[in-house]
Amino acid sequence: MANVCDKAECLKQCLTDAGYDEKTADELIRLSDNGNGTLPVQTLKEKRRELLDGIHKKQKQLDCLDYLIFQTENKNGGTKK
Repeated sequence: MANVCDKAECLKQCLTDAGYDEKTADELIRLSDNGNGTLPVQTLKEKRRELLDGIHKKQKQLDCLDYLIFQTENKNGGTKK
């Protein structure tokens, strides 16, 4: 049988999967329980922006490596290694 968790456990797992540490995930759940049962959207958007900035940084690094590989291969007569 599948492992079924309660709403708070599932929410905490989702938050930790999204990159929040356990303490922050617990705090967000606590805040949602004190309010209307929803997470603070602005906090989630900030985390999303942070993750997307990280993706963009990694993409720039990949682009630089691709450029260096391209330049090196062309300098070596097009041989690929």
